Amino acid sequence: MVKFFKKIIAILFIIFFVLLMLLNVYVGIVMFHNFALINDNETTKEKSKEFLSSVGFDKETAFADYKNNWEVVEINSTRHKHVIPADYITASGNKDNNTVILVHGISGDRTTVYPMCELFLNEGYNVLCYDQRNCGDNKAKYTSFGYLESNDLSDCIKYVEGNISDDKSITLFGQSSGATTISLYACQSHAKEHIDFIILDSPLVNFEDMVRDSIKDIELKLPKNYMLLCGTWANKIKLGFFYGDIDMKNKMYDCMIPTLIIQSQKDTKSSYEAAETIYDMIPHNSKRMCTLPSSNHMMGFYDYPDEYKSTVKSMMATYADGSTGEAVVEPLPEEDEKSK
Repeated sequence: MVKFFKKIIAILFIIFFVLLMLLNVYVGIVMFHNFALINDNETTKEKSKEFLSSVGFDKETAFADYKNNWEVVEINSTRHKHVIPADYITASGNKDNNTVILVHGISGDRTTVYPMCELFLNEGYNVLCYDQRNCGDNKAKYTSFGYLESNDLSDCIKYVEGNISDDKSITLFGQSSGATTISLYACQSHAKEHIDFIILDSPLVNFEDMVRDSIKDIELKLPKNYMLLCGTWANKIKLGFFYGDIDMKNKMYDCMIPTLIIQSQKDTKSSYEAAETIYDMIPHNSKRMCTLPSSNHMMGFYDYPDEYKSTVKSMMATYADGSTGEAVVEPLPEEDEKSK
């Protein structure tokens, strides 16, 4: 009789374990699909059109002086099997010029940064803007909020370098998750040799925090920490990284590139406090924080155009003219060096 009950208990335990594992897999798949497949190409195109219309941007008027200097290019991904579509626009018809690479946010495509392209073109810089993974015309299947996208950025940098001489500068400009893409690349040692200046507009600092805040929109009524655990492991298995790997608060110690951060105090999607934290962690004094008092996410360019443009122009004149670009490094506090 005892043996019989032990056998029943063992069977029930196995059934419970199998059901638990199936639940883990199911929750992981749901979490993965909600974030890695958050976009589709056509939706991002439509959202971009709606956004540009809402801010009153007209492409034909804005680029009237540059329509003959416009080239649509396809850059092959060296790490993945997809093509990176991009617009390459020169200020005067000469590709051998100081260049700005612009990286859009997660819900749009390369057209959403056209207004900023106009700003840089009018200042005499060439621009290249491209579609991030699973956005616009980029057919890469999954969105990774900067982690895999930083590989596409690296390929775009190599492409631009193939068209300019060594004395010309490359600046990176990114908004929201595009700023995260730039940050992940800028923290690599390779970046210091290739990039003169970076501009981070409304950067998404911590992916796990964003996922945590978005779980409420998922229909599963399960403990939030449990869903996070299943999701981060599904993401690791499928894409090679945990949610917590995208946390700029733990990486900006390695950023040795002159940096401008533009952040609104009223941004509800990327907090001002988080932006301040990554600013403080940058280990040099060739940096500036442009604080906007009251603007929605990525809307500072439109709400405070004079302050936004004057700050960008001033920093570009210092670091993106092809002659400077060296960050003045200050030693980190001893305790920070140990923690690093």
